[in-house]
Amino acid sequence: MQPSLDMCRLTAFKLVASALVVLLTGCATLQQRASPSPPATFDRSADEQSCIDWLASLDAAIAETGVGDAEAVRLPDFLHLRMNRFLASFRDELDSQQKWAAWLQRLTQLGAQRRGVEIANLPAAAVTRLAADRTAALSRMRACGELLASADLASPARLAILRSRAMVPDSYSFLQRAVGIYPLAKIPFLSGVRAWQSNTLDAFARMRAAPPQRDRWQDYAIAQIEDTSQHASSNPQSIPRDALGIPLMSAKALDALSQLHAPIFNVETTGAADKFGRLNAPPHLKNYLQNSPEMPVDIASPAIYVRQDFTRYGKATLLQLTYTLWFPERPADHLLDLLSGRLDGVMVRLTFAPNGEIVLVDSAHACGCYHLFFPVAETIARPAPTTLEEWAFVPDKLPQIEIGQRFRVWLASRTHYLVWLDAAPPSPLARRFSLAANEALLSAGQADVGGAMTTHSLYQPNGLVAGSDRGERFLFWPMGIASAGQMRQWGHHATAFVGRRHFDDAHLIEKYFEIKSLQAK
Repeated sequence: MQPSLDMCRLTAFKLVASALVVLLTGCATLQQRASPSPPATFDRSADEQSCIDWLASLDAAIAETGVGDAEAVRLPDFLHLRMNRFLASFRDELDSQQKWAAWLQRLTQLGAQRRGVEIANLPAAAVTRLAADRTAALSRMRACGELLASADLASPARLAILRSRAMVPDSYSFLQRAVGIYPLAKIPFLSGVRAWQSNTLDAFARMRAAPPQRDRWQDYAIAQIEDTSQHASSNPQSIPRDALGIPLMSAKALDALSQLHAPIFNVETTGAADKFGRLNAPPHLKNYLQNSPEMPVDIASPAIYVRQDFTRYGKATLLQLTYTLWFPERPADHLLDLLSGRLDGVMVRLTFAPNGEIVLVDSAHACGCYHLFFPVAETIARPAPTTLEEWAFVPDKLPQIEIGQRFRVWLASRTHYLVWLDAAPPSPLARRFSLAANEALLSAGQADVGGAMTTHSLYQPNGLVAGSDRGERFLFWPMGIASAGQMRQWGHHATAFVGRRHFDDAHLIEKYFEIKSLQAK
């Protein structure tokens, strides 16, 4: 998804000249689209109203101190709930009380998770204005969520309003596209996308034709782990599901599967920028990334962050495991390299069928850039439409994995582009990495000046990583993506410049692929 810089430079001047002409029209149209829903009026008990008032005070403290978490969206009139694209996809399928109850339970749990991050990062003074201590604040937050969700479930009127609110805005700015004259600008940008895809296919062809020099490549494999067979079900189809059809998997089972399927990473290494590790998140992260001579990544401790999610294919719910590598930077190749900057993340995601078999692997950088798809032989790519939009880019099929093998992901030096994907057993000479929970990035501990321990999220309240911005944002803005090239939080990865596509879209796979084994489900 990365247009060439030469093409963008030629286009930029025309775009700026035209931008002022449509600015006022664009702003007016945006305001019409962004009109908020009118507030709902609910009859609440005294306990419910007390919870609403307390949650509103909590939200005010979160906003005032800048510790908001952007992974899931807030819902007007339902302060105790949060929404993501996966859960929003069920809004029109709630045809029984059991499904409503399961859906509300997951929205409440999501709300508690995101608020838990925010409470953990609140300064101590702000916490004591709300509760006796952090533990008490967490306890009241969870109790209020359960109380309000129970009242919601008992009220058909509330449920109807909740269904109408159950949407997640996309990550594209209508204003930017209006000002940038998107219908015209997308034509040269799509040409740039096609050029990047052609270069990627050439890179895969070179890797396929001639094995690279091994002295430049470093294998990384997961560290030796304890026996996980007791947690990973030998029959995935026997895992119970809730009324929505979502698997009820324990945290231990998910962790075991994450270890069992962790790919091998083979990184072309020519310097420190090609070594990944645990991410440091000190208090003033923006200044740290921009000005500190130290690296934002602890490359002495190779670690990969993993998260477990679900997506959908028809009526089936599929497990996904996403592995993210964080590199200290993407170094500049020349003085005007607009793609370079501090911190660079690469995501590799495995999608599983209900029977436990992998049906698709896809990858993107943590900016949402360079989205690639690798389906198994039985997963067929749907034909691209004739309209001007980025379709699923499939540089190769997934290889067959034999017993003892894992997927091996090859990443190029400096750019960290994915240039090959094959299967191999772990090498005895491979460096070992550990797995870290993705949540660790959201509340990293750091002693402040006074010696007290405080925690900070890697991400700003807008979902972006401060200090990781790229110069390309000044050229790519007409495509509607906020600060293109900047690292961002889950739920904010727009992965297409031309058209609309989100890495966490619940119907992403179904849009682009036909999975034969799931057609009857």
